[in-house]
Amino acid sequence: MGMPNPEGEVGQRRKIIFASSGVAGYGDNNEIKTIRFSSKIFIVGDQKTAAQPGVGLMAPRVGIAAHHQANLVLRILLGEEK
Repeated sequence: MGMPNPEGEVGQRRKIIFASSGVAGYGDNNEIKTIRFSSKIFIVGDQKTAAQPGVGLMAPRVGIAAHHQANLVLRILLGEEK
């Protein structure tokens, strides 16, 4: 038996896109936010910090974004986020 989606229908799956933008460097961790771009697209990051020479992706900020995404997936699976 499949897992119910947030609407409670077993076997019906909806496709959701989780993306990140603005996780380069070592800026303020609290600037990383999760925004809903549309009903099926979520973007995590500060939306402004781009990778560039000398300021690439840093593990702590990438990890924070990944944890935001993981938490959002759980909230969707548990029906807390529509």
